[in-house]
Amino acid sequence: FNRKEVVMRRHLNLILFSALFLLPSAASGASLLGTTAALVYQNKRADEAGWIRIPNDKKLQEMKDCSELLPIPGTVRVNPELDQKWRWVLPVTAYFLGDIGLEFRERFGWEFQVNSGVRTIPRQIEISRRNLNAVPVKGPRRSLHLTGSTVDIAKIGLKPEELMWLRLKFLQLEEMGLIDATEERHQAVFHVTVFPEYEGETLRAVRQNSVQTTEP
Repeated sequence: FNRKEVVMRRHLNLILFSALFLLPSAASGASLLGTTAALVYQNKRADEAGWIRIPNDKKLQEMKDCSELLPIPGTVRVNPELDQKWRWVLPVTAYFLGDIGLEFRERFGWEFQVNSGVRTIPRQIEISRRNLNAVPVKGPRRSLHLTGSTVDIAKIGLKPEELMWLRLKFLQLEEMGLIDATEERHQAVFHVTVFPEYEGETLRAVRQNSVQTTEP
């Protein structure tokens, strides 16, 4: 291809990508495009679930001790730069990572990487000082990392087919109302918030599979 044709192909690919993954679908409104409205929606769902925003290290440790937070499961890799202290998430988010991590590994033969999990309010304030894209700790669009429901999944190192698989998987789960996912524009990550209904959906799938395998 000459230079003009290459530029045109890239432009068409960008349009196709936007149509498939960023723009909301007419049927469900599912989209990987990050908006203020999406953050407000995520916080509304978190409030409805009764999730707290973890205020300090003391509360963080209490939640770990009583299993209100679980370690990020071994079905995914964790960024080695992330301190062990922050490698925890809500149980429903751990179930999500266990499911999608195992499915990804079985399909592609390796694990994708999680860059971040739970944060406390002081931790989020610290991050905000060096990352202008970090969202606030107060108000209707505050960070959902403060609840432990949210993870950042790294895009760097993923092949096009692996990225495509994740995008389609996130859109499918978003259409079901089980997660809300954003493909960040300023950082090479997927920002994924998992809602309480995911746990119920997972348990229903397990029970259904159990019935199918025991039937004569």
